[in-house]
Amino acid sequence: MPDLPRNKAARPAVPSRIRGISLLLSLAAGYFLWLRLGGPFLPCPFRLVTGWLLPGGGLLCPGCGVTHMTLALARGDLSSAWTANPFLLSTLPFLGLQIFLDRRAKARRQPLPAWDRPLLLLYLSALLLFGIARNLA
Repeated sequence: MPDLPRNKAARPAVPSRIRGISLLLSLAAGYFLWLRLGGPFLPCPFRLVTGWLLPGGGLLCPGCGVTHMTLALARGDLSSAWTANPFLLSTLPFLGLQIFLDRRAKARRQPLPAWDRPLLLLYLSALLLFGIARNLA
């Protein structure tokens, strides 16, 4: 029986993807467990720079509340998740679909659709407007 060539380049990239996904899920689960056991939240750099210690608590960035939102979703509490960050909660399915479509196109070595960059700019603009609006309210 002839020996098969052991070319590492010919192996599929699935094991490295699985390792990467496993590492990401492990870190997320560890952080979630840390928070559930009473560990402190990671401080928001934006709020630290803009006046965390000032009266009123400083400014809220567009991403403020993501940790609270995630924990509320894990508990099944949509009301608290909405209160924490309504923009990201409402756009999460679209953001997930966009990430999936981008990764699939890259895996198939296809060019990204023409609407990809304008959609990203539109999303980032809406996120910025949300960040401004939540501080004016």
